[in-house]
Amino acid sequence: MPVHDGVVEFDIVIHARPSTVFRFFTDPARFARWWSAPGGGRATIDPRVGGAVRIEYQGDRAVMAGKVLEIVPERRFVFSWGYEKGNDAVAPGASRVEITLAEVAEGTRLTLRHLDLPTPEQQHGHEQGWRHYASCMARECAQDEFGERAGPAVEAWARAWNTTDPAARRAALAECVAPDVEFRDAFSAVRGLDVLNDHIGNATKHMPGMKLELAGPPRLCHAFVRFAWRVVGPDGKAAFSGENFGRFSPDGRLSLVVGFWG
Repeated sequence: MPVHDGVVEFDIVIHARPSTVFRFFTDPARFARWWSAPGGGRATIDPRVGGAVRIEYQGDRAVMAGKVLEIVPERRFVFSWGYEKGNDAVAPGASRVEITLAEVAEGTRLTLRHLDLPTPEQQHGHEQGWRHYASCMARECAQDEFGERAGPAVEAWARAWNTTDPAARRAALAECVAPDVEFRDAFSAVRGLDVLNDHIGNATKHMPGMKLELAGPPRLCHAFVRFAWRVVGPDGKAAFSGENFGRFSPDGRLSLVVGFWG
């Protein structure tokens, strides 16, 4: 256990823009979704300075009550933290949580500082709790960022593989992949949209009459997506099948796709 200084401090990279992340502090519905997703608790927030913050943990085992202390849009959010029930060591208003957001290449770096925790046990326990809930928040933020984009992206990917015209195929790829996209599978190790376009064109020449089909909806976790596929021959029978793993860039296009055959 670290030396007690009353402070929990760590950062986490969230695969979403700062504007998306900040809404989870200022939109009561998103705040409630964040805190209820891990275990079915209830949470409310009045997103103005002086507004109440309340978290009722699953099973009514603890109730946190605080107040909003500071709001800097898309950059900083501060609120007090203490317990009405379940933790006599930290009374309402006795500690403070500071959230700072900074834009980074992968999305947003969230830095959390929880100050004035009275004992080593409280410091350690709150650190573990915050790491859990920050991870859950990262997942929910990414769902907001990419959830509605994942389906159209993988559909455009499949459409590109079924398009023989180079210009039309490139247009389909431009909808779903980043300019420096990397694609790897058992027969591919290419980088760049134009290189990938040519690579797909060459592949289709050697598989006339074959069609790539999606085999179910995509599954999203943070900025990562999985989608199953099959290659169907002219007779309508599946000749090959597999699954792709992809990573979204902050603009919602795939920066990496890895294919697993079989």
